[in-house]
Amino acid sequence: MDWDALEVTALGVLQMTERELYEITPRAFYNKLEGHQQKDRDQWERTRYTMWAALLPHTGKNKALQLKDVLPFPWDGAAAPKKDVKLQERIERKNKIWENLDRRRQDKNSE
Repeated sequence: MDWDALEVTALGVLQMTERELYEITPRAFYNKLEGHQQKDRDQWERTRYTMWAALLPHTGKNKALQLKDVLPFPWDGAAAPKKDVKLQERIERKNKIWENLDRRRQDKNSE
């Protein structure tokens, strides 16, 4: 993600102020973005449930209407992903980067 895309996400989607954007740590930004995406998924899940409940009386008695049949989402088909070694290594590298950035920020603030 380049800086322009990050600003668009932070200022537009996450509705952060410029000050919040420049003061937030990368880890906190990532967590805020993940939380926002989870909130969106939850809202879509409620919409799907409402659609399913509205359609249920109109389906035949012998038909089993499943939630995932009403409005399929990209995250439906994703079973629990297997953690491969490469993924685990990438996560560990990112965590080290975040720890270093946090440590630098603390050092800078303590000066």
